[in-house]
Amino acid sequence: MGGSLVLRSAPGQGTVVEIELDLPHAPGGSADARVNPGSVAAAGQQAPSCSGSSPRVLVAEDHPTQQLLMQWWLRGMGLDVEVASDGLQALASWRRDPPRLLFTDEQMPGLTGAELVQRIRREEQERGRPPGPIIGMTADTDGMRGMALDHVLAKPISRRTLHEAIARVAPGLLAGAAAAAGSCPAVDPTDAPTLASLAARFGNEDAARQLVHTLRASLEEDAVVLEEAWRQADPRVASQRLHRMAGGVGSLGLVALAAHLRELNELQAPPSRAERDQLRSRLQRCIAHLRQLEG
Repeated sequence: MGGSLVLRSAPGQGTVVEIELDLPHAPGGSADARVNPGSVAAAGQQAPSCSGSSPRVLVAEDHPTQQLLMQWWLRGMGLDVEVASDGLQALASWRRDPPRLLFTDEQMPGLTGAELVQRIRREEQERGRPPGPIIGMTADTDGMRGMALDHVLAKPISRRTLHEAIARVAPGLLAGAAAAAGSCPAVDPTDAPTLASLAARFGNEDAARQLVHTLRASLEEDAVVLEEAWRQADPRVASQRLHRMAGGVGSLGLVALAAHLRELNELQAPPSRAERDQLRSRLQRCIAHLRQLEG
């Protein structure tokens, strides 16, 4: 039927089975119809809201690795997830059907996290709507100070910190959810995690390999854009890419490399030639290691 079936099981935590199919929507709707918002959104169609379905959350995040992580974790908590790859997509989705909870990254194409939140809060006032819960996500929490947020999640995000943030700002969403907070394996503090350590953290080797693939591909793309930004002396683009890369590698537990990227991004002056060469070498080693993990 052109769909997919994914089974993820972790000892002592439980099993999640996901089936996704692209099916035609019955004309006029049906009381028994249930549509997966993720599969509909992927096909470029509007996802209708179904009374009695799982609470819908919207994730505004441009990094593919972080997108996958958020989808797996949130769906594992019994929530329906829609992902927007930039701020403009997120605003359009919010206007079409305000979610029960919004997650937004700090730096995104189209609209930044600050611009997205500002527009949503203004339109809520204009419509006379109560403010909906919004959780910010960033590698630098200082960058989200002053925004009209209910909570800020510091990257790298873990399943535990994600669950705690939801329980804090929107506890009703987790009522009756099948997944509990559970225990999260410790983050590998090196730049060379093993496939076994990633599989232990994310559920199984297939999930780990998929995350490694998306991170490796995005790192290669970001590295090219970063080099061009340095060559063109464009600090804005360079800063955006360093921020994006830090969030991506941090999501897989490469905390040392993530810290290095954040430090370069916080420099008052452009990095020196030696600092750039050091980062290039480190990124090359990281990408080569990720290729090995992909198998």
